[in-house]
Amino acid sequence: MRPSNFFDVLRLVAAAMVVVGHSWSLLGIPGVPTLGGVTIHHLGVYIFFSISGYLLSVSWARSPRPAVFMIRRCLRIFPALILVVLVTVFVVGPLLTVFPAAGYWGSGQTWQYLLNMTLFAQYDLPGLFLENDQRAVNGSLWSLGPEFCCYLVIVLLGIVGARFSFITRAVLAAGLLSTTILLPIERPLRITAIAVVFLLVGSLLAKVRAPERLPCGRGWPEWPPCSSSTATKA
Repeated sequence: MRPSNFFDVLRLVAAAMVVVGHSWSLLGIPGVPTLGGVTIHHLGVYIFFSISGYLLSVSWARSPRPAVFMIRRCLRIFPALILVVLVTVFVVGPLLTVFPAAGYWGSGQTWQYLLNMTLFAQYDLPGLFLENDQRAVNGSLWSLGPEFCCYLVIVLLGIVGARFSFITRAVLAAGLLSTTILLPIERPLRITAIAVVFLLVGSLLAKVRAPERLPCGRGWPEWPPCSSSTATKA
Protein backbone atom coordinates (compact mmCIF):
# COMPACT_ATOMS: atom_id res chain seq x y z
CA MET A 1 0.00 0.00 0.00
CA ARG A 2 1.15 3.53 -0.77
CA PRO A 3 1.87 5.93 2.08
CA SER A 4 -0.98 8.36 2.68
CA ASN A 5 -0.54 11.78 1.06
CA PHE A 6 -2.56 14.49 -0.65
CA PHE A 7 -1.27 14.03 -4.20
CA ASP A 8 -4.38 12.16 -5.35
CA VAL A 9 -6.56 14.93 -3.94
CA LEU A 10 -4.44 17.58 -5.67
CA ARG A 11 -4.62 15.68 -8.95
CA LEU A 12 -8.40 15.37 -8.68
CA VAL A 13 -8.78 19.09 -7.96
CA ALA A 14 -6.41 20.05 -10.78
CA ALA A 15 -8.14 17.73 -13.25
CA ALA A 16 -11.54 19.19 -12.32
CA MET A 17 -10.18 22.71 -12.86
CA VAL A 18 -8.85 21.74 -16.30
CA VAL A 19 -12.13 20.11 -17.37
CA VAL A 20 -14.34 22.90 -16.08
CA GLY A 21 -12.12 25.66 -17.46
CA HIS A 22 -11.92 24.14 -20.93
CA SER A 23 -15.68 23.67 -21.15
CA TRP A 24 -16.07 27.39 -21.84
CA SER A 25 -13.80 27.39 -24.90
CA LEU A 26 -15.09 24.03 -26.13
CA LEU A 27 -18.63 25.42 -26.12
CA GLY A 28 -17.57 28.75 -27.57
CA ILE A 29 -18.66 30.69 -24.48
CA PRO A 30 -16.53 33.66 -23.31
CA GLY A 31 -15.75 34.44 -19.69
CA VAL A 32 -13.70 31.53 -18.34
CA PRO A 33 -13.58 31.72 -14.50
CA THR A 34 -10.32 33.01 -13.06
CA LEU A 35 -8.51 32.84 -9.73
CA GLY A 36 -6.14 35.71 -9.06
CA GLY A 37 -6.30 36.71 -12.72
CA VAL A 38 -5.36 33.21 -13.93
CA THR A 39 -7.92 31.07 -15.74
CA ILE A 40 -8.82 28.00 -13.73
CA HIS A 41 -7.75 25.50 -16.39
CA HIS A 42 -4.31 27.10 -16.63
CA LEU A 43 -4.05 27.03 -12.86
CA GLY A 44 -4.92 23.33 -12.90
CA VAL A 45 -2.14 22.68 -15.41
CA TYR A 46 0.32 24.61 -13.22
CA ILE A 47 -0.63 22.37 -10.29
CA PHE A 48 0.09 19.28 -12.39
CA PHE A 49 3.54 20.53 -13.38
CA SER A 50 4.35 21.43 -9.77
CA ILE A 51 3.39 17.92 -8.65
CA SER A 52 5.59 16.51 -11.41
CA GLY A 53 8.48 18.66 -10.23
CA TYR A 54 8.18 17.32 -6.71
CA LEU A 55 7.83 13.66 -7.68
CA LEU A 56 10.53 13.76 -10.37
CA SER A 57 13.00 15.35 -7.96
CA VAL A 58 12.29 12.63 -5.41
CA SER A 59 12.71 9.98 -8.12
CA TRP A 60 16.05 11.47 -9.17
CA ALA A 61 17.23 11.65 -5.55
CA ARG A 62 16.50 7.93 -5.13
CA SER A 63 18.26 6.93 -8.36
CA PRO A 64 20.48 9.73 -9.76
CA ARG A 65 21.41 7.96 -12.99
CA PRO A 66 20.62 9.99 -16.14
CA ALA A 67 20.22 7.04 -18.54
CA VAL A 68 18.00 5.04 -16.20
CA PHE A 69 15.95 8.11 -15.31
CA MET A 70 15.28 9.00 -18.97
CA ILE A 71 14.52 5.42 -19.96
CA ARG A 72 11.88 5.25 -17.26
CA ARG A 73 10.39 8.56 -18.37
CA CYS A 74 10.35 7.47 -22.02
CA LEU A 75 8.61 4.22 -21.12
CA ARG A 76 6.05 6.26 -19.25
CA ILE A 77 5.25 8.46 -22.25
CA PHE A 78 5.98 6.89 -25.61
CA PRO A 79 4.27 3.45 -25.63
CA ALA A 80 0.87 4.91 -24.72
CA LEU A 81 1.43 7.98 -26.91
CA ILE A 82 2.30 5.91 -29.98
CA LEU A 83 -0.74 3.68 -29.43
CA VAL A 84 -3.09 6.66 -29.03
CA VAL A 85 -1.77 8.40 -32.15
CA LEU A 86 -1.98 5.29 -34.32
CA VAL A 87 -5.51 4.47 -33.16
CA THR A 88 -6.56 8.08 -33.75
CA VAL A 89 -5.17 8.22 -37.31
CA PHE A 90 -6.07 4.73 -38.51
CA VAL A 91 -9.30 4.01 -36.59
CA VAL A 92 -10.94 7.13 -35.16
CA GLY A 93 -10.15 9.39 -38.10
CA PRO A 94 -11.57 7.17 -40.86
CA LEU A 95 -14.70 6.50 -38.78
CA LEU A 96 -15.49 10.13 -37.96
CA THR A 97 -14.27 12.11 -40.97
CA VAL A 98 -16.86 13.68 -43.25
CA PHE A 99 -14.42 13.47 -46.15
CA PRO A 100 -14.34 10.52 -48.54
CA ALA A 101 -11.59 7.97 -47.98
CA ALA A 102 -9.47 9.40 -50.79
CA GLY A 103 -9.72 12.89 -49.31
CA TYR A 104 -8.76 11.69 -45.82
CA TRP A 105 -5.82 9.48 -46.79
CA GLY A 106 -4.63 11.89 -49.47
CA SER A 107 -4.39 14.84 -47.10
CA GLY A 108 -0.99 15.79 -45.76
CA GLN A 109 -2.71 16.75 -42.50
CA THR A 110 -3.44 13.05 -41.86
CA TRP A 111 0.21 12.11 -42.00
CA GLN A 112 1.38 15.21 -40.16
CA TYR A 113 -0.68 14.03 -37.21
CA LEU A 114 1.83 11.18 -36.80
CA LEU A 115 4.38 13.81 -35.70
CA ASN A 116 2.65 13.66 -32.33
CA MET A 117 4.73 10.54 -31.73
CA THR A 118 7.82 12.77 -31.75
CA LEU A 119 6.25 15.25 -29.27
CA PHE A 120 5.59 17.90 -31.95
CA ALA A 121 1.93 18.55 -31.25
CA GLN A 122 -0.50 18.31 -34.17
CA TYR A 123 -4.17 18.83 -33.41
CA ASP A 124 -6.31 18.52 -36.53
CA LEU A 125 -7.32 15.70 -38.85
CA PRO A 126 -9.08 16.31 -42.17
CA GLY A 127 -12.86 16.26 -41.95
CA LEU A 128 -13.12 15.91 -38.16
CA PHE A 129 -15.11 18.27 -35.91
CA LEU A 130 -15.45 20.93 -38.62
CA GLU A 131 -18.52 22.48 -37.00
CA ASN A 132 -17.00 22.67 -33.51
CA ASP A 133 -15.60 25.86 -32.03
CA GLN A 134 -12.46 23.85 -31.22
CA ARG A 135 -11.43 21.35 -33.90
CA ALA A 136 -8.54 19.72 -32.03
CA VAL A 137 -8.84 15.94 -32.03
CA ASN A 138 -6.77 15.59 -28.86
CA GLY A 139 -5.85 18.99 -27.47
CA SER A 140 -4.08 17.61 -24.40
CA LEU A 141 -1.15 16.31 -26.47
CA TRP A 142 0.50 19.75 -26.23
CA SER A 143 1.58 19.01 -22.66
CA LEU A 144 3.87 16.07 -23.50
CA GLY A 145 6.57 18.17 -25.19
CA PRO A 146 6.94 20.57 -22.24
CA GLU A 147 6.78 17.60 -19.85
CA PHE A 148 9.66 15.90 -21.65
CA CYS A 149 11.67 19.13 -21.52
CA CYS A 150 11.07 19.15 -17.79
CA TYR A 151 12.61 15.67 -17.57
CA LEU A 152 15.72 16.98 -19.27
CA VAL A 153 15.87 19.93 -16.86
CA ILE A 154 15.73 17.58 -13.86
CA VAL A 155 18.60 15.53 -15.29
CA LEU A 156 20.64 18.66 -16.04
CA LEU A 157 20.15 20.02 -12.54
CA GLY A 158 20.99 16.63 -11.08
CA ILE A 159 24.24 16.55 -13.01
CA VAL A 160 25.10 20.07 -11.79
CA GLY A 161 25.01 18.69 -8.27
CA ALA A 162 22.69 18.49 -5.29
CA ARG A 163 24.81 20.96 -3.28
CA PHE A 164 23.81 23.84 -5.54
CA SER A 165 20.46 22.42 -6.54
CA PHE A 166 18.17 24.51 -4.33
CA ILE A 167 19.76 27.86 -5.22
CA THR A 168 20.08 26.94 -8.89
CA ARG A 169 16.42 25.97 -9.16
CA ALA A 170 15.20 29.07 -7.33
CA VAL A 171 17.26 31.42 -9.53
CA LEU A 172 16.31 29.57 -12.71
CA ALA A 173 12.61 29.63 -11.82
CA ALA A 174 12.71 33.37 -11.08
CA GLY A 175 14.64 34.08 -14.27
CA LEU A 176 12.32 32.06 -16.49
CA LEU A 177 9.24 33.62 -14.91
CA SER A 178 10.61 37.12 -15.46
CA THR A 179 11.50 36.26 -19.05
CA THR A 180 8.04 34.95 -19.91
CA ILE A 181 6.45 38.07 -18.44
CA LEU A 182 8.76 40.71 -19.90
CA LEU A 183 9.71 39.35 -23.33
CA PRO A 184 7.46 38.55 -26.34
CA ILE A 185 8.38 34.86 -26.58
CA GLU A 186 6.77 32.64 -29.21
CA ARG A 187 3.92 30.55 -27.84
CA PRO A 188 5.49 27.02 -27.90
CA LEU A 189 8.66 28.23 -26.19
CA ARG A 190 6.68 30.34 -23.74
CA ILE A 191 4.49 27.40 -22.75
CA THR A 192 7.56 25.23 -22.19
CA ALA A 193 9.23 27.93 -20.10
CA ILE A 194 6.15 28.29 -17.90
CA ALA A 195 5.99 24.50 -17.46
CA VAL A 196 9.64 24.47 -16.34
CA VAL A 197 8.95 27.31 -13.88
CA PHE A 198 6.28 25.30 -12.08
CA LEU A 199 8.35 22.12 -12.31
CA LEU A 200 11.12 23.99 -10.51
CA VAL A 201 8.66 25.22 -7.89
CA GLY A 202 7.67 21.63 -7.18
CA SER A 203 11.28 20.50 -7.11
CA LEU A 204 12.09 23.20 -4.56
CA LEU A 205 9.42 21.79 -2.27
CA ALA A 206 11.11 18.39 -2.53
CA LYS A 207 14.26 19.96 -1.05
CA VAL A 208 12.47 21.32 2.02
CA ARG A 209 12.77 18.96 4.95
CA ALA A 210 9.82 18.47 7.22
CA PRO A 211 9.92 20.19 10.64
CA GLU A 212 11.31 18.04 13.41
CA ARG A 213 8.08 18.38 15.36
CA LEU A 214 6.22 16.38 12.71
CA PRO A 215 6.36 12.55 12.62
CA CYS A 216 9.43 11.35 10.76
CA GLY A 217 9.29 8.92 7.87
CA ARG A 218 5.50 9.10 7.50
CA GLY A 219 4.79 9.19 3.79
CA TRP A 220 7.17 11.96 2.70
CA PRO A 221 10.25 10.65 0.83
CA GLU A 222 12.42 13.60 1.82
CA TRP A 223 11.83 13.19 5.56
CA PRO A 224 14.69 11.60 7.48
CA PRO A 225 14.05 8.12 8.83
CA CYS A 226 13.10 7.76 12.47
CA SER A 227 15.92 7.08 14.88
CA SER A 228 15.22 5.29 18.13
CA SER A 229 14.89 8.59 20.02
CA THR A 230 12.61 10.26 17.47
CA ALA A 231 10.55 7.12 17.11
CA THR A 232 9.94 7.16 20.86
CA LYS A 233 8.85 10.80 20.68
CA ALA A 234 6.58 10.12 17.74
